[in-house]
Order: sequence, then structure tokens, then C-alpha cells
Amino acid sequence: MDKAILYYDKAFEIAKKDKDFTRMSSLCVDVSSVYHYDSQFQKALEKCREGLSYQAKSPVKADTVLFKLYSSAGTMFKGLGIRDSAQHYFELANNLLVIKPAIEAKIAEYVVHHYNNYGRLLNSYRDYSDGIIFVEKALLVAQKNKLRRDELVILTNLANIYEIMGENEKALKAILRANEEQTEENQLKCFILSNLGWCQILNDQYQAGITNLKKALQLTSLLEAKHKMEYNFELHTSIPYNLGVAYQRSGQKQEASKQFQYIIALFRSKKIDKSVTLAKSLMRLSKLHEEDLKASLGYIQQSLIAIFTDFNSQDIFQNPSGQGLLNQSAGIEILTQKSSLLFDFYKQTHKKEYLDLSLKVIQSCQELIANTRNNYDYSESKLIFNNNIHVSSQLAASIAYEKYKLSGSEKDKKYVFTLIENSKATELNEALHISTIKPNFIPKSFLKKEDSLNKLILNIRRQVVFDKNNDLSNLEIERINLLRLIEKKFPAYYKLKFGIEQVKIEDIQLRLAADEAFLSYFSTDKELFIIAVTKELFEIKPVSITKTLIQDLTAYKNLLYQNPGMGAYEGAELAARLYKYLITPINTYIQPKRRLIIGKDWLLNFLPFEVLETKKTANDFLIKNYSVRYVYSAKQITHIPEKPTSVRTFGVAPFDDNTLQSALGYLPESGRQVSTIANEALLGKEASKSNFLKYYQDFDIIYFATHSVINYQAPNKSSIFFYPEGDSKLTVEEIYNLKLNNTRMVVLSSCDAGVGKLHQSEGMLSIARAFSFAGCPATVSTYWTTNDESATLLAERMHEYLKKGLPKDIALQRAKLDFINLVYANKYNHPHFWANLVLIGNEEIIFQPSPYYGFFIASLFLSLLTGLFFFLRKRKRVVTF
Repeated sequence: MDKAILYYDKAFEIAKKDKDFTRMSSLCVDVSSVYHYDSQFQKALEKCREGLSYQAKSPVKADTVLFKLYSSAGTMFKGLGIRDSAQHYFELANNLLVIKPAIEAKIAEYVVHHYNNYGRLLNSYRDYSDGIIFVEKALLVAQKNKLRRDELVILTNLANIYEIMGENEKALKAILRANEEQTEENQLKCFILSNLGWCQILNDQYQAGITNLKKALQLTSLLEAKHKMEYNFELHTSIPYNLGVAYQRSGQKQEASKQFQYIIALFRSKKIDKSVTLAKSLMRLSKLHEEDLKASLGYIQQSLIAIFTDFNSQDIFQNPSGQGLLNQSAGIEILTQKSSLLFDFYKQTHKKEYLDLSLKVIQSCQELIANTRNNYDYSESKLIFNNNIHVSSQLAASIAYEKYKLSGSEKDKKYVFTLIENSKATELNEALHISTIKPNFIPKSFLKKEDSLNKLILNIRRQVVFDKNNDLSNLEIERINLLRLIEKKFPAYYKLKFGIEQVKIEDIQLRLAADEAFLSYFSTDKELFIIAVTKELFEIKPVSITKTLIQDLTAYKNLLYQNPGMGAYEGAELAARLYKYLITPINTYIQPKRRLIIGKDWLLNFLPFEVLETKKTANDFLIKNYSVRYVYSAKQITHIPEKPTSVRTFGVAPFDDNTLQSALGYLPESGRQVSTIANEALLGKEASKSNFLKYYQDFDIIYFATHSVINYQAPNKSSIFFYPEGDSKLTVEEIYNLKLNNTRMVVLSSCDAGVGKLHQSEGMLSIARAFSFAGCPATVSTYWTTNDESATLLAERMHEYLKKGLPKDIALQRAKLDFINLVYANKYNHPHFWANLVLIGNEEIIFQPSPYYGFFIASLFLSLLTGLFFFLRKRKRVVTF
């Protein structure tokens, strides 16, 4: 390295003598790369800054050199763990590529490295949606320019990202392809084997993963011994770390500990005390020593020292300020681990100072989570992030409740409620908040541009089935650049974008009607918190999560979701046990009420509470005493919708034609259902996707009597089906982009529309949730495969009650009671046929009674009385004479 720097210095002196600023700038880039290879990021960054200063003096701006300097500066800031600055310089390089697209052809390899490095930066902070766009773009540029080595490196990176995002098939395909094509045993092969091993570990293929990781380590040492590659510190630390994780996950604690101790010793020998890998190794050791809480706390404190650049205290009662964090994801995990250990120490010693410290640490962690979440623009990244940090939210609720138990303070009890409700449906609530404030701050031209890009991206995604193409990649990067520009140009919007007010118990109580109760359920690994809120009171009741409860929930789900045919209902015993567990603890508080609002936890998301019963009398279902509606979080209760002046109803029934040749099947009652209910209906061939998109914004209520298909692996690809001709699927991703701000209710009388992939903080990633995401305040949806006849009857009855001016929850309750008691009591004597349809969202009255309705009734009554009076008087006279 020293020789290389010496030669560069000589070349630089020649360029300086000639006052060739462009050449001087270019040499700064080259020297920066030399320092970067040796992980001397600060020196490399100084060279980038020096090069930028020369570019500023140059009369001729060299686009390629400027691009290299921007991108290199971003890479060096990435190495130093300074995210904001790294992102700033990467974005400058991006913008230059947009303005000067010819740069790609001139220095394709450098452009590949730029996209790859920027993508890796975003992925390291769990911004996977944006990150993967740039890494996939790097792959496209590498393939286009036949940069085979770069292509294999990127495939390796993509495998890791796909794995994290849960796309296991893509991950395995990418890394196996890279491993197969890289036959030469060199440094790249070491990286590929290392990543293949890690991929296998994440797929629980521990033995195969360990084998490949050992191969990678052996090959690295062999190549270094033969001087075919320089000593690579990253490989010598990352491979043992992955091996340690594999041993730890497979229960080989002693072997795992050896790997992490080796890594720590290696860092110490290099006198490096600030590193993400070092911090994560110390955290892993902390977890391995949890039986010895003091030792475990010691390791986790050292982990904090390694991950925060400005923190060096060994005292467990000291915590970092939050500044100088090398990696936010690792920081969240480490702080959560410390808080958990302190909480365990409190439970062991009963010393309150450990409880207070545990709460303080988890509060710092919650602040870090909120700040980190603000970095994500797209739903997928937020969902992955929220799922990963849910354990922190669970821990925070448990610690806060323990504090409330000791203090009995109303303030502490309210804090538990706030923690729980603010951890629910955060991604959905943020999306609704942004859609509300965006039009007030962003000019229409920008919104129109964003909307246009979204439509173009969706259109290409529908056509591109497998691999991404260059047009799609360019559009996605253009959208990222636009969003970054919006945030910079309109700081007031950016500030308010993350200014969602926390849910307060007083706001909920103010919004609740006198006959309503809000029940919120939240599970940790050991407890289920049941919160009851009415206008008058507020209580929290924890109950233990037992093996029996889990078994009963599973058994009851199987019973409800399977069509019983003409079989008798045999779930009363299970329903009664679940009632005792879920309702009895708060029964005293809800007995005087008649309407329930339920915020379910992920554990209970499949369950329609209406079917629970006391078993005091036959079929004593909860629905007989209470109307029920569901909310994703308490935030939905505080929203007060505007009352429409008139109501128009729209129906869609594509499969009402028995001559239609479709694998999805004929729905004989669907046409009658929407024709009876809707002002205007699209039937059969007219019920095309294009017609729906053309007319849907003109209506207040939309009824779908159609088929839907759920994709549990890729929730965004779950779909509603229109007439099977041309593009006939409306995917969840497309529903997200519908304009439903004027829609009052969507009824999804289609199979499984209310279920989907289970997400710990967001609930079911279902088609119904997608309509809420798009701005619809209420959806009536299904949990399982619908019976065409019963679904039609329930929808018709509900609509009749809505037109009478009843709130949505009561209208649906009345419809179900009619079904149970009057209509098909013998033919469909099973909750499978009526409990399927549930209301999610607000309860507002849709059809407002006419302002003259009361006057009309009074006038009619008065007329009748007057008529009766004259009739009786006349009759009396006849009798007298």
C-alpha cells in the first residue's frame, strides 16, 4: 500500500505543477480507494474532500470524476457509520446520473459499485425496499456491461437481502447461481461460500451452513498463506461470527462462545474497540451467559461501548446519550437485551432501582425505534422493521405494567396503555396520517408526478413476472429521488410527516358512546394484557398465556374455518373456554354496555369474538348481547368521519354468469346480491377491472361479490378478481394506490378477504387492510371461504338496516341475529355461515334520516289522531239520533 501511495504522490505533483485540477481530483479518488481497501475510512474521506475542492477550482467539470468523488465520499461515510452524510453524497451521485446518464457507459464498473454500496447502506439500516432497488439496479448494469465478477458479488449481496425479506426461494437461487459460476478459488469465492453458509443458517440448515462457512475460512487462510490475496480482516471476523450464530441457534453453546471470544480477541489485537461486528459478538456472548446475570450484563455493557462511538462507561447504571451510534438496528437489539437483563435482575432481587433502570433503557430504545422508523419511505421496509422490533414493544409493556403494579399510579397505568396502542398498526397509521397532511404541504405538480410514477411502476410489475428489467429499476430510483427531493424542498411536511400524536386514554373515552366499550388485547411471550375502556373507567387485566389456550385457539380456528356441510355445531365447549379466558376478566366492566370495539393482538387475529359464549344457555353467542366491530389500533377510534349528504352504492359481480368458463367458479347469488343492494352494478363481462377503476370514486359504498386469492408468502400479490378477460386482478399493492378518501365503506363478500400473512404489530396483512390503507374508514370482510347464499343474505339484511339509519356495527349485528333466529336457522345451524363477515373500522351511520323525517312522522300521527277524532265524533252522533 505504501508503494502505491508513493507513486500516486509523484503523479499528483506532476498534475499540480500543470494546474490540472481534473487530474488532481481523479488521483484523489484513486488514493481514496487505496485507503478504503485498508479500511482507513477517515483518510479515504479526507482525500475525497480534497478532490471535491479541486473540482470546485477546475474551469471544466468532469462529470465522471465528480460522480466518483460523490459516490466515494458516500462509501467512506458509510464505513465510518455516519448515515446522514453517506446518504447525502450517494444522493448527489444519483442525481448526477439522472442528469448525465452517459456516465454509466463511460465508467460502468464504478456505477455498479455505487449502486451496490448505496443499496448496502440502506439495507444495513433495514431500509430493504429502497436498498434492494439499488442493488438490483447494480446487477442490471453489471449484466448489461458483462462485468461478470461484479455480477457474482451482487448476487451474493442480493441473496442476503432476499433472505432478510423472507424471499427464501430468491435468496437460495441467487447464491447457488453465484457459487456455481464462481469456479476459481479466489477472494470472491471466499465471500460467496461465506454468504451461502449464512443463507443456509437462516433457513435452519445448520450443518450445511457450518460446512460452507468452514470451507470459506479455510480457503481464506490458504489464499493468504500462498499470497494470492491480502489479509482480509472482514472475512476473518464475519465468518466466525456467522459460525457462532449457527452454533448458538443449533444449541452448541460452547462452540458458539469460542467463535465470539475469538472475534473479540482479534479486534483487541488490532486495537479496534468500536465496531458493529464486535458489538454484536459481545451481545451474543451476553445471551449465551444469561444464566449468570452479572456476567451477561457485563458483556452487554461492553457491547454498548462498541456500538456507540462517544460512550465508554463500564457502569451498567450508565447509558449512552444516543449520539454516535454505528448501526441503528444493532443498537436497538443491544438496548433491548440490556433492558431485558435488568428486568430479570429486578425479578431476581426485587430491587426497584433495577426496574427503574430497565424502564429507562427500554424508553431510550423506543425513542431510537421511532427515529429509525422515520427513515423508511415504503410499506415493505416498515413492515419488516416493525416485525423485528416487536419484542422491544412487548418488553416495554411488561416493564411498564410491573411499575404500575408497584405504584398503583393512574399515570403509570395510562403509560402502559399508550405503549401498547402506539405499537399497533404503526405502518397503517403512518400511511393514513401522511395521506391526510400531504395535500396540504406538497404542490399538486409533485403529487401528480409521484402518482404517475406509482402507476408506471405498478404497470411494469404486472408485466414483469420474474426478473426485474431496466425500465422498472430506473422508475423506482426516480421515485426514490423524487421522495428525497420532496422532503428537502418542503421541510414543514417532513417534520409533520412523523408527527403522529400518541393515543391517549382521554381521547378514547371522549370518543366512546355511552353504550360502547373498547377492548384491546396485547400478548407478550408469557402474558396477554386485556384492556377495557369505557366512558367511565379504564382497567388492565393480565392473564397468563398457557399451552391450553394456544391449543384451544388452534382447535377452534380449525372448527370455524372448515365448511361443516350439514353437520351440527360442536364448538360450544371451546367457545365457552375462550370466553372465560378472553371476556370474563373484564366482564364486569362491559356488562352494562351493548357495543364492543375490539383491538386484537396477532395471537387472536383469526378469531371472530361474536361466536364466544358463556354456555349458560344454548347458543348463547356474544353477538346476541353486543354488536362487535374491530379496529387495527385505538387510533381508529379517535377519527371522527364527516357525514355524507347523500349515499351512492356501487356493486361488482363478475362471476354471476353460469356460462362463464373460469377456474374460479360461478357465484350464482352474486348478481342478485349487488343488484338488490346497489344503485349501480357491474355484472358479468361489464364487471371488468378497467370499468371498476373508471367509476369507483363516484360512490360511497362499494360491494364486491367476487373471488379473492390470498398469497401468504407475498401479501402484496393477494388479489380480488374481476371478469377474467385481460388484466383481471386487483392486487393489494394496487389497492394501496386507490383513492378511497370519499368512500364510506367497502364490503368484501369474497373468500378469505380478511385474512393474510400474520404480522406481529400490524395484524393480518389482508385485502381488507389494504382498503383501510387506501383511506376507506370501514370494511366488511370475510375470514374464511364464503357460502354464496349465506353471504348474500347477510349483505342484503345488513344493507336494509343501514338504510334505516342504523350504525354499521348494529346493522351487521341485526343481520346476523336475523340469520341465526329467523331465516336459515335449520339449514345453516353453524357459526361458520354467519360469523365469517366482520366489520373493521368505524361505526358511522351512513344513511342519514331526512331532516324532515321527524316532522313527517309527527304530521302523519297528528293527521291520524285528527281523523280518528272526527270518525269517533261522527259515529257518536249517529248513535245518539
